[in-house]
Amino acid sequence: LRRYPDLWVSLYNFGTPRVGNTPFSKIFSEMVPDSYRMTHPADPVPEHPPKCNYGILPARYEHPRNKVRVDSFGNLTINPTWVEEMLLDSLPFSLFELFTTNETIMEGHSMKAYRTALQRAANWAGHDHGLQASLDRAQ
Repeated sequence: LRRYPDLWVSLYNFGTPRVGNTPFSKIFSEMVPDSYRMTHPADPVPEHPPKCNYGILPARYEHPRNKVRVDSFGNLTINPTWVEEMLLDSLPFSLFELFTTNETIMEGHSMKAYRTALQRAANWAGHDHGLQASLDRAQ
């Protein structure tokens, strides 16, 4: 990207694991500022590898910035604070999420789970601005 400074890259990814350490995360976030990392509370993949290495892993893994958390009910939280994360991940909400969506652990990682959640968010907002067509093409 440094070779082509006029090239603008946008990235939307879904349920990705942590792939780099702190320097990688910072450089990636600077070079691709229009990057959004979608997560779903029923998806375990974004939580791996563990953020803390506990002296076992060779490096501390981190995600780049711009997290978008979307749950099965269509609630979107953009760049949640650690307090919001704690509240959203609290036991009653987590159990409610798992038991009301009938999702197994790996179903939470599926594009269907993300597509359904995004469609509910668009419906909740009262419009989809072509989201349904885009999601259908992604299937």
